[in-house]
Amino acid sequence: MAKRWDKDDIKILTARYANNSNVELAAILYRSPQSIAVKAHKMGLHKSDIFLAQQGFKKGYTPFNKGRKMGEWLSPEVHAKIKANQARTAERNRAATKPDGTISRRYNGDYLKVAGRWVKLSHHVWMTHNGPVPEGYAVFHRDGDHLNVEPENLYIDRKNDVSVHTARRSPEERSAIGQKIWVTRRRKQAEKHATLDAMLAEIRKSENNIYYTPKISQQ
Repeated sequence: MAKRWDKDDIKILTARYANNSNVELAAILYRSPQSIAVKAHKMGLHKSDIFLAQQGFKKGYTPFNKGRKMGEWLSPEVHAKIKANQARTAERNRAATKPDGTISRRYNGDYLKVAGRWVKLSHHVWMTHNGPVPEGYAVFHRDGDHLNVEPENLYIDRKNDVSVHTARRSPEERSAIGQKIWVTRRRKQAEKHATLDAMLAEIRKSENNIYYTPKISQQ
């Protein structure tokens, strides 16, 4: 349960938000910087012009990685992940120039390029065999496999009506699908945070960096 904001917390936030960083306020109020930012936005608070002018790089500051290649200051694991992400981005850019008839596999199924536009392959197969999809409807897969676009595996139903589609499955099937989605999301979130933590750890090894632990004045 989130920590409630009492009157004293709000007074401190109101008095200090304009000229203190969210990290400093988080340490004072025992909250996260994100919580400070959200509450300040709801209250209509803003940073002062003086505080904003003091942020960013100071004159004469030299970035620790200036003139150095990425592989020279990142660990091999983090560097490999960044290179893999760059390769995926490059592949998407190349896919934009692919000719009509090209099939591209994505996280939610296959896409087909038709008349210069990418369309869901399942939608294309359905329209080829059954005609246009009515407005407000979408194409779904009977077995839940987005890659199975056989005509007999496709059907149409109203968009965003989760209860209609889940009701057709047994409780065991619904539980298995939900667990699979939950595990996948948690895994991707953990991988993302691990990558960011590793990158920050590498950056903080340098003596000349912008990450520091602020001194909290007790007033």
